[in-house]
Amino acid sequence: NSTSPVGNAADPSQGAFVDPLSDLFVEIFGLKNRRNWLRRQAISILLRHIVGGTVERRIRDVFGTLVGDQQLAQLVGSLRGSLWPENPNRPGVFMHFQGFKKRSDEEKLESARKARAQILWYIPRILGGMVGKKNARDGAQKVIDAVQLQKPNLNLVLHIFDALVGVLFPEIKFQLLE
Repeated sequence: NSTSPVGNAADPSQGAFVDPLSDLFVEIFGLKNRRNWLRRQAISILLRHIVGGTVERRIRDVFGTLVGDQQLAQLVGSLRGSLWPENPNRPGVFMHFQGFKKRSDEEKLESARKARAQILWYIPRILGGMVGKKNARDGAQKVIDAVQLQKPNLNLVLHIFDALVGVLFPEIKFQLLE
């Protein structure tokens, strides 16, 4: 990625996790303009140092162990069991999670209000010194607005799932319907 502030020409695989995280961070907190060059560079260095080494190796190791046939079969079976538990009355039908009561609209609005207040309080206090108070407030608002969009979030999750399946099973070729 030539526009990435953290690209590493010496080792392109090293930025596999760091570059997208850095780009996301820079975009959310508005660090693209010239006035934020130093902040952008400092954050890029921090992310590369923290995520680029041990964390990235650990993630690759965990994914490497999950790709084995037995582990994948166990994972798929566990996922199937949690999403579609055996129901003698309606076999094969998706069951909602047991033990959760349906919330009223008022409870949902109150939860959303509390979550919004906490995000708008924590993010500027934690990241304000690093990205600037205004950038932190604006970034917190962007995060809140982004998680409210149900269809784009579902689309993002499905794209990530497609990419994950493509990485785990490179022999599968995705073809676009024409």
